Amino acid sequence: MHGCYNTYCSGFVQLNPQIALGMVLEPISIIRGPQYYVKLEVQLDKSSGNWWLLYGETDTPVGYWSSSLFTSINSGADVLRWGGMAYSSTPELPTMGNGLTDDFFGCHFRRVALKYEAGSSLNGTLDAPLEVAQTGCYKIGDNSYKGDFWGYSFWFGGNGGDAKQCT
Repeated sequence: MHGCYNTYCSGFVQLNPQIALGMVLEPISIIRGPQYYVKLEVQLDKSSGNWWLLYGETDTPVGYWSSSLFTSINSGADVLRWGGMAYSSTPELPTMGNGLTDDFFGCHFRRVALKYEAGSSLNGTLDAPLEVAQTGCYKIGDNSYKGDFWGYSFWFGGNGGDAKQCT
């Protein structure tokens, strides 16, 4: 993995004062209770070459990554990745997702899709390998297509713990 995430490195231009990278999005789903979903989209602005982060059903702009960060992506990409990262400056690694590691109650991404220029999507035919860096503390699984509501989805999470015991 290269680079940074959230706003720890320069490059992301924050434009929306109400929605920021790294913030907790509310409301929060409750295990065996109400479930909430957030639509996120990353979209290329062909005129500027900037990559915009859009939020919610109305595609509210959050900000963008400048085209100067992606000098070789104009001709295409070989890899597309999505997922999560848990970070701590101490030896104690934090919870990821809701802390659970199962496909029924764990945190998940759903309706993950790659859209082509023409608007068609590669939804349901993704054959993505799953990777977990600290297998003792975090898990990931069930990457498959499950119909219109779920689309291509996968679960992830873990309760963190002592970094020495997580590898």
